[in-house]
Order: sequence, then C-alpha cells, then structure tokens
Amino acid sequence: MSRHIVDIEAEASEASRDMDIPAGSKPTRPGRTTVLSVRLGQDEADALTELAATRSVPVSTLARSLIVEALQTGDQQPETVHDEVVRALRETLRSDFLAAS
Repeated sequence: MSRHIVDIEAEASEASRDMDIPAGSKPTRPGRTTVLSVRLGQDEADALTELAATRSVPVSTLARSLIVEALQTGDQQPETVHDEVVRALRETLRSDFLAAS
C-alpha cells in the first residue's frame, strides 16, 4: 500500500524539527506581508486581551480584524442630519413608493 503524502510530509517535518533554519530564509504568510508594531497603554492592552479571550481568538487576530474592519468601513459619517434621514428612509421605504414621489 502506498503512503499518503500527508504522512510523508509529517515524518519529514518531525525528522527536521530540531534543525536550524537555513541562512537567508524568510518566513512568509501569503497575503500578510507587513508587520506593524503598536504601543498600547496597559488598560488598552488588558481590554484587548479580555475581548480576545471572550471571542476565543488570539489577541493579534482580534487586533488585525478590528483594523481591517475599520479600513473597510472608513469614515462614513453622514455630513448632515438630512443625509442620515434620507439614508434611513431609503432603507425603510419600498422602492415603488420612492419612485412615485
């Protein structure tokens, strides 16, 4: 019976686990190429750690997701109360009613 590729790779990985990383090697994460260092106050770090624990995710994963979410949403604050009212009406009212007015 032939061995499965996963078994072969697992054995190779275990056999080389204590070997030094070759000089010039760089770890990669496809799609995630930039490392960002951020300084937080102790209260902020504690709050982030607590929130990550409640969501059962690593702190860095939570921080990254919060940053990405903020970038995707951007600053979308309506400029006036009028804009906010119009947006709410458009979301609430039927399109055929709006077309008739």
